[in-house]
Amino acid sequence: IGGNDQTGNIKTGHELISKLKPDKRIFGLTLPIITSEKGDKLGKSAGNAVWLEQDMFSAFDFYQFFYNTSDQMVETYLKLFTFLPINEIDDLMLKHQKSPEKFLAQRKLASELTILVHGESGLDSAIKCTNAFFHSDRESLAKMSDKEVESTFRGASSVSLTMAPEMSVLECAVEAQCFRSVEDAAAVIKAGGFRINGTLITNPQESLIFGQHILTNNITIIRVGK
Repeated sequence: IGGNDQTGNIKTGHELISKLKPDKRIFGLTLPIITSEKGDKLGKSAGNAVWLEQDMFSAFDFYQFFYNTSDQMVETYLKLFTFLPINEIDDLMLKHQKSPEKFLAQRKLASELTILVHGESGLDSAIKCTNAFFHSDRESLAKMSDKEVESTFRGASSVSLTMAPEMSVLECAVEAQCFRSVEDAAAVIKAGGFRINGTLITNPQESLIFGQHILTNNITIIRVGK
């Protein structure tokens, strides 16, 4: 069994098994391959594979992949990948078409598949990481584990700092190596280009507060730029 792009390999396997076990009836079954709305193949060779193993593709990455499904493909994916009744999918698509900005169909697709592959805990983690990353939700940030932070903010620079008494935002920005100089840091902060845990900071001399700037899991998310 395989995608119809593997017809040659399946045929070769069929011939080999037929020679090794001539008394057996051998069958090869091909299925249409899953493609994007442009007809592009989804898979390892195309560089856009969706891995089921959490160590290779976190629950957050998995959820986001399907959440970002295009409007053209979301109904097809709902019918292919989920166990939702067709009438429920039809009703969902009617609601989605009325308010596409709410991403109702994509959210349902991502949720159903994340539960299927990663379970309820995986979905909870994916939604928590989504709220933290895209909505700067402080409560979600504070509940994130080190592994969730690493997978969600993959590629972001990180540094370990020791909080000194009454450390200022400016001192934190400089020690975290967000800027080349104190002057650059002060200018950007005053201009509204500095956020800590999603909160805009414009006073360089504001003191860091544990639980606000430094969350209870000892994590601080800094974003530079408007």
